[in-house]
Amino acid sequence: MIVSQWGIFLVPLMLMKRNREKLSDFFISEIKLWRQIQTGIILALAMTVVLILIPILLGLEYMVGSTSYTMPWQFVFEFIYSIIGVALAEELVFRGYIFNKIVLLSGSRSTAIILSSILFGFFHVFNGNVLQIIMTFCMGMMFCYFREKIKSCTIISLIIAHGLYDGMIVLLVKFL
Repeated sequence: MIVSQWGIFLVPLMLMKRNREKLSDFFISEIKLWRQIQTGIILALAMTVVLILIPILLGLEYMVGSTSYTMPWQFVFEFIYSIIGVALAEELVFRGYIFNKIVLLSGSRSTAIILSSILFGFFHVFNGNVLQIIMTFCMGMMFCYFREKIKSCTIISLIIAHGLYDGMIVLLVKFL
């Protein structure tokens, strides 16, 4: 499963190689690493409360997600997969490479937010239905907004927030 998620990163990697660009041109920040990690954890906790915990407590767990996991190792695997397999690849591609390329081509951060979020939403077309596309589009917009408006929010912060949030869906749906 991790390999399939990382397949999306092959195209940007090939384009970077062809254009003689470095990975660091898109993903390295001057902000201290501990601050980026802290920001990611805080964002994940806030998203978990608002987008998972509150809907579950209101009886809307079917809108949050579902799981058939029963064994502890399955939850551990899901957390690792959420961060390394899903969040890392998706954030590097959509909020990293694609976002920055759209800014360079259009000169507009607003255009980059909208287009990268549309692409993020449509990337999830095979994961569900139209509602899934709309929800991931909204999540993409939210992640871009975080990156643009929170000084200490970087790609690393978004990878942590995205991964922890995805992992918490499975845990909280199962145990609440």
